[in-house]
Amino acid sequence: ESIPRKLPPTEKCIKDPVEIHNIKQRDEEFTDEFVRRYKLECRDVKGAPECMKISGFMHGITNPELIKRLHDKMPKSMDEMMSVTTSFLRWEVAASNHERKKSFSSWKQQEAMQKQNFKRGNFQNEQRTERKQDIFTLFTKNTERNPILRQREV
Repeated sequence: ESIPRKLPPTEKCIKDPVEIHNIKQRDEEFTDEFVRRYKLECRDVKGAPECMKISGFMHGITNPELIKRLHDKMPKSMDEMMSVTTSFLRWEVAASNHERKKSFSSWKQQEAMQKQNFKRGNFQNEQRTERKQDIFTLFTKNTERNPILRQREV
């Protein structure tokens, strides 16, 4: 009896370098995911010149800010293009974290103010005075029917 062996996966080799231009960022695919996929798929294309890989990447991405940044200073190598792209992605993450922190801090400030007011007793005192006034008005409205309150008034 022989045990079936798993054969190593065969490398996918694309012979036509023009196929690089068919690697596009998919709908709802994040830019960092596309970068990883592009690197993997581009590795399978044998004999493609560096300039074709660069133009294929720039043709495939959909982030307008990154496209503008790459067009402003055209990268001369894949390494340079990937370093510009990764620095852009880091900047984008930092900017989104800053925005999230800003909105979180305003929420946190509101919560701190509420806690501060509660510690001062403002919240409790407001509730108690309203409740006392309500009870007082209820009893005063019913004084005609309530003999005990009529006796106190007299």
